[in-house]
Amino acid sequence: MKPLIYLAGPIDGGGTRAANLALALEYSEYILEIGGIPYSPQLNGIFWNAFSPKPRDVWLQMDFDMILHCDALVQMPGESEGADKELNFAIYNGIACFNVLTQYRQGLERFLKEYNESHP
Repeated sequence: MKPLIYLAGPIDGGGTRAANLALALEYSEYILEIGGIPYSPQLNGIFWNAFSPKPRDVWLQMDFDMILHCDALVQMPGESEGADKELNFAIYNGIACFNVLTQYRQGLERFLKEYNESHP
């Protein structure tokens, strides 16, 4: 079983929505390429919300619930109050976290290698 990696990052903040979706796709592709299963609330929620809008706090609560099912969280660059809350929630719950400040690529690759070796 491959590890599930949550992508925390901006949807509306820190740039245009299109740029944020492109960033989420780029990170998702990278995680898939190195052996993880990405979960992107940006790519999932944007379409759902377009057809069935929900308040921001409903989305954030669903995100917290999803984070508890994940093996790690990667915080993408860009300003996002929600992503900051998700990161703090993951840290509080003992979930491995990576971002550009923690050299996320090297750390995440090491995490996935060790995870995959211990979960054949």
